[in-house]
Amino acid sequence: IYFPLNTKQFFPKIDMIKPKAIFVFIHGGFWQALSTHENGYMAKTMSDAQILTVVIGYPLAPEATIEDIVTCIEKSFVKFLQWAKDLSAKVYICGHSAGAHLASTLLAINWKTKYNVEPEIFGGFFLISGIYNLTPLVPT
Repeated sequence: IYFPLNTKQFFPKIDMIKPKAIFVFIHGGFWQALSTHENGYMAKTMSDAQILTVVIGYPLAPEATIEDIVTCIEKSFVKFLQWAKDLSAKVYICGHSAGAHLASTLLAINWKTKYNVEPEIFGGFFLISGIYNLTPLVPT
């Protein structure tokens, strides 16, 4: 999590910040590599524009299954969406490569039914160079 005057990872008290929006980035790495450490490069620019930036880490394969990773991403969004609701801010999700696949799985969730979150909280999805057909990867 990155926002003005603080580069430490922690869950801030919500009344400490007043962002215009929340930008969530899900990194790529073929579900097996990379982390938040290589992927926070946009945070300062977003912060300068008063956009709270969250770069999500997740457990990597082969220690975690794709299902485990998808579940991790979904559960992390429950907190971000609560922040957005409390701040009256939209959430914008961006994923690259495997991260785009993981971001796309969020589109299949009925947030209203499952978490009582209105779909209007989402400002947009940016799915960059995503891998969506996982069938060829099953035997790997």
